[in-house]
Amino acid sequence: MDQQNDQSKSIIYQEMSSMLSEEENPIRMNRFTLSFTGHSAHLEQRFIADYNSTSLPLLRFGILAGAFFIAMFAILDHLFVPEMRNTLWAIRFFFMIPTGLIVLALSYLKRFLPWIQIGVAAFVLVAGLGIIYMTMVAPSPANYTYYAGLILVTMFVYAITKLRFIYACITSWMIFVFYNFAALYLVDTSVTLLINNNFFLFTANCIGMIMGYLLEYSTRKNFYLQMMNEERHALELEASMLRTANKLAATVAHEFNTPLCVIENIYNLTELKTVSEADWREQLPKIPTQVEKMKKLVEKLLAIREIKDVDYAAGMKILDIHLQGTPETDQEQSIPEKH
Repeated sequence: MDQQNDQSKSIIYQEMSSMLSEEENPIRMNRFTLSFTGHSAHLEQRFIADYNSTSLPLLRFGILAGAFFIAMFAILDHLFVPEMRNTLWAIRFFFMIPTGLIVLALSYLKRFLPWIQIGVAAFVLVAGLGIIYMTMVAPSPANYTYYAGLILVTMFVYAITKLRFIYACITSWMIFVFYNFAALYLVDTSVTLLINNNFFLFTANCIGMIMGYLLEYSTRKNFYLQMMNEERHALELEASMLRTANKLAATVAHEFNTPLCVIENIYNLTELKTVSEADWREQLPKIPTQVEKMKKLVEKLLAIREIKDVDYAAGMKILDIHLQGTPETDQEQSIPEKH
């Protein structure tokens, strides 16, 4: 019976392991947002928490890099539109860069960690809006060249910020829409120039989407495989503990069976009317002996420090507790005999 139970548990374990194999149970993700779905949906929150935590150093570096590049391009403001320098610098140093520094400071708060992606997206959006505003206030023809900064923002949002694909897409396309709105309704931009700029900006967005999609897909796939390996390891550990527990139960039953049978037989003798009182009293001294034997068995069970199997019966294995030894017996064995 025990052997059959052990075999059935082994079959269940094998079935659970096969369910986790990548071939029979491939990763399930939304094609557009890349979120885990189906049987993988339970990993989504764990992935987001892990991604926010592990990407935090690179994310902070991205914010600092973005702030540095925004400040560096102030040199071009001085060279090409010196008459508008103060206005453009105010946009850079009092609007764009402080937004990034605020998000950077908030990233050190644990309560802000779940919102860090939205915070970085807000910083990128502010940077893009700042550049769009520069195209509106800078004099012609310098204002037509500032749109190139939007291409840099697009590259930045997909490659450096560690934004998830969905947030990067929303942010970059919002900047694209705002630029076209400003160019059409707020600034006198020629149709030919607008079409030219849109070709480059649209292509940069598409290339960035492909790059961001592949990066996050690879990150999610690696995370999925890591989680599946951990679950396999947990199943193997659980199965190993179950096998050890079964062996321990069989060992206890085997080792305690003999002294318990002796005690039971003595008790049965006292109940038999055909046996004289003198005969069953003669067997009573055996009870303390058997009790002492069980105490020693308990000591050996408590002293187990290594799993050693021995064949028992019908293909079953039990723990060999007699080779384990108790601390006292180990100490006695370590003392050399005197001749």
